[in-house]
Amino acid sequence: KQVKTTIDLLANLAIPKAHFDFAYVIESLSKADSLLGIDNFMDNANGLNFLEFQKKIGSRALDYAEEVAKKYDIKSDRHILSGQIANRLIDFVRNQGSDMLALSSEGKGPIEGVMIGSVGRKAIINSPKSVLIAKGEVEPGKKLKAIFATDHSEYCNSCVDLLAQYNPQGFSEIVI
Repeated sequence: KQVKTTIDLLANLAIPKAHFDFAYVIESLSKADSLLGIDNFMDNANGLNFLEFQKKIGSRALDYAEEVAKKYDIKSDRHILSGQIANRLIDFVRNQGSDMLALSSEGKGPIEGVMIGSVGRKAIINSPKSVLIAKGEVEPGKKLKAIFATDHSEYCNSCVDLLAQYNPQGFSEIVI
C-alpha cells in the first residue's frame, strides 16, 4: 500500500521524462549481530537461507512497484541492495546521481521511531539530495496542491530552482 501511495504521488507530479530506480534494501544486522549472539550469521546455512528468502520478498516488492508504475507508463530499473536501510539508500542516491529520494512513511510512533529508527528522518537529515516523503493515499490523476515552506536561504532558493527544472505538470497550485 505504501509503495502504491509513493508511486501515485510521483506519477501525479507528472515530471516529464522521469525515470525511476526502485530499490529494495535487505536490512543487515551488522553491529547488532554480536549483541544478539548471532555473529557471522550470514556465513552459515541458516543465514544464507534467510538471505535467499529476503531476496524473494524484495523481488516480489519490486514486481509490485513495476506493476503500479506500468499503469502510468513510468520507465524504471530495479535494484536489490543490502545494508542499513537509510545509509544504503543515501549511498545509492549519491552513486546513481539521482535528483531525489522518494520514500513512503510507515507512520511509526515516537517510541518505535526511537527504538528502531526512522528511515525517513535519517534520509531527510543526511541525504545529499531532496527527499520526498509520501504519506496518506493519493487519488490517481488528481492535480496536487502543495505548500513549499522556505527560510529564504540560498539552499531553499536552489530547491525552488530545482523544482522549476523538474517542470512538474501535476500541480493545480504551489504556495511558497
